[in-house]
Amino acid sequence: MTRKEILPRLLKICKEAVPELGNGEIDPNKTYRELGINSLDLMQILTVAMKELKTKIPTAQLSEVTTLNGLADLFVKASG
Repeated sequence: MTRKEILPRLLKICKEAVPELGNGEIDPNKTYRELGINSLDLMQILTVAMKELKTKIPTAQLSEVTTLNGLADLFVKASG
């Protein structure tokens, strides 16, 4: 999958997992903390995303990213 396919899906998953984000636009360059995504929210997002995208991300790599753009890059790398 390409980044253009993955990022919109991640944003949709985030809005479903964290209703506080609302229906507005999410800036994928902001950190999880800046967006109001806590560690439990992030685990839910990751679980759903890995299932939907049929891709596994190693836990060690997850700790290296702090933004949705970084997460999208990990999914691109893992799927390709």
